[in-house]
Amino acid sequence: MTDGLNCGLVDRYLDRFLNKEGRDAASLEAVSAHVGACPACYERMARFFRTIDLPESTFLRETIDELCAAMYELAQGVLRERKDPDVNTDNMVSTFSKESVSRAADDSRGMLDDAEDFVGEAGVGDVRFEDVRSLIERAETSREKKLDLARVLCEGVLRFETRHLAAASNLLGVIHLWQNRPDDAEQSFLRTLAAPARDQDDRVFKAFAHCNLAYLSHQKGDLQGAVRSARRSVAVSEEIGEAPYFGLFAMLYFNVLRRDEGEAAAREALAKMLTLPDGAKWLGDALRLENNRTIADALRASFVGAEHAALLPPP
Repeated sequence: MTDGLNCGLVDRYLDRFLNKEGRDAASLEAVSAHVGACPACYERMARFFRTIDLPESTFLRETIDELCAAMYELAQGVLRERKDPDVNTDNMVSTFSKESVSRAADDSRGMLDDAEDFVGEAGVGDVRFEDVRSLIERAETSREKKLDLARVLCEGVLRFETRHLAAASNLLGVIHLWQNRPDDAEQSFLRTLAAPARDQDDRVFKAFAHCNLAYLSHQKGDLQGAVRSARRSVAVSEEIGEAPYFGLFAMLYFNVLRRDEGEAAAREALAKMLTLPDGAKWLGDALRLENNRTIADALRASFVGAEHAALLPPP
């Protein structure tokens, strides 16, 4: 039997359920008594609590974040152990930890087991745990191309809501560039820039993404765009108190390529680099890397070769 007055009480109760202000023991008792006697309101109440968006579990969120961190480490480990190191890295900026593939895979499986036990279901959102487990196993045992596998691992991380979005999308962009997919790379770097800046690491990866976009602009023949992105990388690094080695390196190179038009800015970038702690050593080491041979040759033919020859490797 329904009671219009008290059915309205249930309406008001449900309308303000997510706002505790105004709810007291008396209203709860009245609602409870009415729901017990009114089949229609009982069904409405049951349906409401089956569909309401409950707060996300802190444990689950932290477990998923740890799983994504382990998968990101796994992608880096796969790249570090790849058998095709001669891909064109073109000085792209990514960070590689020393975590072994085996250790990162074990960590990933542990976090995945914790998430699966907690949820008690096949997955989270549209991500199936079994798919993630299969991906982890491939990383440890597969002979497929390591770049392809690292790319899929990063894409796996990005399927979750995670604080590792900036890092994984930056690394994914680097892999896309290595595999000659510049448009996909650009989208990944832009995704890093659009990611929430929750902590210092996120801001560091935003600086990396700006730097990587500079090299991408250079590949497209846009030197002015390359210089702008490199300058943004330097600005973000300085803003967060990080040494802007990578951005200054890019600014030096791209302004040297602009010849007379960019020489003043190139000199400024080099001067700033040499004032950084171990800046001269960092620059010399970078120029000795095989994938930076083209950059070293360009600098050798500029004022850098004439005035700072000691920084450059032998021709």
